[in-house]
Amino acid sequence: MLESDLASVLGVPRTQLRKFREVNPEMTYKNGRKIHWTDDGVAWVKQELEIPVDEAVEPRKYSAYVTRSDFPNRKLVQVVADVNGMREVLTVRVRDAALFSKHMQVEIKPDGNGWVLTRQPRQRGRF
Repeated sequence: MLESDLASVLGVPRTQLRKFREVNPEMTYKNGRKIHWTDDGVAWVKQELEIPVDEAVEPRKYSAYVTRSDFPNRKLVQVVADVNGMREVLTVRVRDAALFSKHMQVEIKPDGNGWVLTRQPRQRGRF
């Protein structure tokens, strides 16, 4: 599992995961610039953080649709998503807002204090 996904799912900062990685470097591996945790490593981190080991760790992704993409800041779009059973209007960070059209279906995930897309479109209105 990617370290960034693990940090967002567990709700801990990546600096804390970096300290765990320094203690047990055999629990991780690198693929290019990305750091991955093995299944044993994820279980060990959950044990260190006193999280039940049998609880599944899945990255949270939510389906949403774009309502506004004409902000002066071209790195933001506004979406409507069903998060935790409630419909919410959210502002999402993107690479280029010009690639989005109204009512376009997207998939978002939490990232720190905000939201980001799981996949960026290559051309307007299409993935």
